Amino acid sequence: MYLGVLFITALTITGCQTDSVNESPEEQAKFETSERTAVASNTTEVKHVYNYNRETFSVSYIINNETGDVLNTTGDAGRAEELFSTDERASSVLITELEEYDGADASADTANSVVINLEVFDSEDEMNAFVEEDGGRIPTGDGEYAANAEGPCSDYDIWGQGRFYFYKHWYYGAEMTPLRRTNRFYYRDYTFGSYNDQMSSLIVLKPANKRSYTVLYQHSCFNGRRLAFYQRPGYSGFGVPNLRWYTLYRWWFWRVSWNDQVSSSLGVVY
Repeated sequence: MYLGVLFITALTITGCQTDSVNESPEEQAKFETSERTAVASNTTEVKHVYNYNRETFSVSYIINNETGDVLNTTGDAGRAEELFSTDERASSVLITELEEYDGADASADTANSVVINLEVFDSEDEMNAFVEEDGGRIPTGDGEYAANAEGPCSDYDIWGQGRFYFYKHWYYGAEMTPLRRTNRFYYRDYTFGSYNDQMSSLIVLKPANKRSYTVLYQHSCFNGRRLAFYQRPGYSGFGVPNLRWYTLYRWWFWRVSWNDQVSSSLGVVY
C-alpha cells in the first residue's frame, strides 16, 4: 500500500509539471506573434528602385537595425548582384529624391520602411553629366585649384554658403567635427585620417535658392565607388540618417553597405 501511494503521488507531480510546460495552441500562437512583433520592431524594410541605362528594376530587403544584417530579400536581387559584384560597372550611384532636413531628432523615430530611388552610372563623368543636364555646370576648383594644389590628393576650399556635417553613428550621432565644412561654396577632403571608414550619417544644409551636390568616395584621393546626393532649389538641405540603407557592392550574404566605408568626399553648394 505504501508503494502504491508513492506511485500515485509521483504521477500527480509529473502531471502537474507537464501541464505547466505544455502551452495551449492559443498561448503558443500568442508567443509566436509577440516574438515576430519584437523582431519586426527592430528592422527596416528598404526598397531600392534602380535606374540603369534606361532599365528599371527593384530589390527590397529587411535589415536588422542593430547588427546591419540582411534578414531577407525579395525582387530582382540577381540583377543587383550582377551589377554590384564587380568594379567594372555601376561604380557611381546618385540619389536625387531627398527630403528636406527639418532639424528633428531622427533617432527618436526609426523608419520601418524606406524607398530609395537610385540613378546608376558606370563612371563619375556619366553621373556628373546627368546632374549638369538638370541644373547646369557643376562648379569645381579649376583655375585657382589647378594653380595651387599638388595633384588630386589635396584638400581645397572655396568660401560660400554650404554646410556639411558628418557623423560616426546612425541618425546623426557623434559628429566627426574635424570633417565639418561650413560656409563653403566648394570643398574637397581627400582623406579622413583617423576617421577613415567610420562615417554612418551626414547632413548638408544650404540656402533654399541653391543646389547642392555631395559625393562620398570608397577610398582616399577620390577613388573607388561613389555615392552622391543631389538636391535641387526649393529645399534648405537634406539628411542621410543611415548609410546602411545603401549598398556599396555585392549582395546577400556578401553584401557590404556604405556604412563605415567612406574615405574621402567633396561637396558644392551653387
